[in-house]
Amino acid sequence: MGNGPVWDEGQGVEVAVWDMDTGSEHVLVLKKWKTGSFVLMKNWMSDFVRRRGLEKNDEIGLRWDDGNSRLEFTVLNKN
Repeated sequence: MGNGPVWDEGQGVEVAVWDMDTGSEHVLVLKKWKTGSFVLMKNWMSDFVRRRGLEKNDEIGLRWDDGNSRLEFTVLNKN
């Protein structure tokens, strides 16, 4: 693994997220819930859901860009 962000179990970790479709970078917080699920917080609704017009059943893709130490986001399918 590269030099990604340092994980803080309680607070989560601040991560840069590159929107591959629009060429814009945003900063979110990635947290792990007690159930084992991961969730993106802090500006997810404004920076992605509302800005990109995401709706229920839309498919998105996320992957870690090791070279740039950030997540890459793309909309795969709009329903």
